[in-house]
Amino acid sequence: MMSNDTGVLGIVKTSSLWQIFVILALGISSSFLLVYDFILGITFVFLVLLFLYYFAFGIGKTLLVLLFIRVNLDAFHGQFNMTIASVKTISLPALIGIFMLFLGALHILARRSSVRNLPIIKAWLFFLAACLLSLPFSQNLANSLSEFLELCSFVVLFVLVVISIRSKRDVQNMVVCLILSSVIPIIVGLIQILNNRYIDVGLEPSFRVYSTLPHPSAYAFYLIIIAVLTISLMNRGKNPPHKVKSIILLAFISVSLVYTFTRGAWLGLALALFVLGILQKKKFLLFSPVIVALLFFNVSLIYERFQPIFDPQLSKYTSFAWRFGLWNSAISYFLAHPLFGIGFGNFILIGHEITNFFMNAHNDYLKLLVETGIVGFLGFIWVLASTWRIGIAAFKRVTDPYLKSIAAGFIAVLLSYLCMSFSDNIFNHGAFQWYLWAYAGLITAMYRMDFSKNECGT
Repeated sequence: MMSNDTGVLGIVKTSSLWQIFVILALGISSSFLLVYDFILGITFVFLVLLFLYYFAFGIGKTLLVLLFIRVNLDAFHGQFNMTIASVKTISLPALIGIFMLFLGALHILARRSSVRNLPIIKAWLFFLAACLLSLPFSQNLANSLSEFLELCSFVVLFVLVVISIRSKRDVQNMVVCLILSSVIPIIVGLIQILNNRYIDVGLEPSFRVYSTLPHPSAYAFYLIIIAVLTISLMNRGKNPPHKVKSIILLAFISVSLVYTFTRGAWLGLALALFVLGILQKKKFLLFSPVIVALLFFNVSLIYERFQPIFDPQLSKYTSFAWRFGLWNSAISYFLAHPLFGIGFGNFILIGHEITNFFMNAHNDYLKLLVETGIVGFLGFIWVLASTWRIGIAAFKRVTDPYLKSIAAGFIAVLLSYLCMSFSDNIFNHGAFQWYLWAYAGLITAMYRMDFSKNECGT
């Protein structure tokens, strides 16, 4: 059977005039933009090269490139901001998201009939429709459309991963890519830590490592995915050098996680380790609480970060205190627009009305309930429930130890994500969402895989 990743010769045989026209148009546009705006031109040339890479090597290898670089792109958010027609600012991550949508149009539309039958697609389509229905109530339509397109890019990424993974080798390549994507962020993060060694924790730390991402929390949540993947593979690995590399990587991840000072991520990782212990190694389950307790009482930075929450005099000044106040005030906005909400992506505006600061809900469930109403909220729950069901089904179905460890890791990550979303802004962290839904696509592909033929069924 022909591979999903067709090469140059296969492309040439099936090329149409419109594909040639698109390539020529992109080349001419790149030349014009290099003269008009050098930064915009360089960025556009990069996207053109990615587009040509897709035609030459197929969707699978293109996704590996995109997933390897995506976590680093937010570091250039300020340097690569571009204003079009003096109105709309487009960042490099946003352009990559648009490129993902373009790939989806090329690759998915030709496979509409098979894509419609993919697991979770009906839930995603319902949720997207609910987000669209909320737009007429938006106070900032441009921002709503921007966030909606970003959400669509997550869905497209999920679908493309599902249809590009056809064998265990593809799974291995994707997992290696996800883990290797952390190398540059971890190096950058460690450099930031070395340059800020003396930290006053207090109510809010004087420094929190964020690496190449826009916020420490986004970096922490991303590291959880990498840590869980690494631990899952280490539990199944029999090669000592492989385990040594994994332990070294986990050590760097642990240091980085501590210096993000993201309490939700610390608790999320503890929960993920507990789930991995249940699913993979019962001995690991026994030691996990001990390890967490030792870290809490012996790593002073962790203890000091939690200590104000339990201090009656200081607790009212912590971030938890103003979050509860924000949540209580936000309920009235939901009650005013209970069906379709105030408009997708608009919580930041009511956050400003309530606190005089542009801030999001720090609770993804409340955010979507207020923005998209009960319809959108139920759609989001449907997406999460369907994803959970696929994760459990994949774990039960696969028998290969390697694939089973990957499925166990996803269940741990997803449960951690579901819990962390109660007190953090995770839905808005585009880089994290890329890796979460790429992982979900990987698991969905494994669930659909025909093991008798070692490839995915249609």
